[in-house]
Amino acid sequence: MFYILNTLIIYINIFKIMYICIYMELAIDNQFWEILDKDFRKFKSYILDTDDDFFSYNQNQFEALFLYSIVNDGRTMKKIKTKLVYKGMDDKYINEVFYNIMKYKHKIETKCWSWNEIDEYDIPLEEIEKTTTKFCFI
Repeated sequence: MFYILNTLIIYINIFKIMYICIYMELAIDNQFWEILDKDFRKFKSYILDTDDDFFSYNQNQFEALFLYSIVNDGRTMKKIKTKLVYKGMDDKYINEVFYNIMKYKHKIETKCWSWNEIDEYDIPLEEIEKTTTKFCFI
């Protein structure tokens, strides 16, 4: 495997929020998954060999965890981006996908959400420390 995950221990509630956000917001191109299919299968195999708790995860949850792990390490993200560009993906599209994943990663870590995101993604109140916009009734 050409990248090694530094952090496999992810809190389940944080991961669930990441999973919900990624699949509500991102529509990732099939070409992205076709290019990274071999890497994704290695990642999934490694994860399942490491911890039995991951056997209950479905395909979408593994994909979200894979995307989260890519942006979690700068060198891995650079290698993946280089590979995608080399295989013909648009650089601007790759930047947009990684930016959105990093944005949600930051929101999860800082627990800072807008009221629209709280409502749209059904984020539990214990995962919210501050909000970015004011909520008012008209």
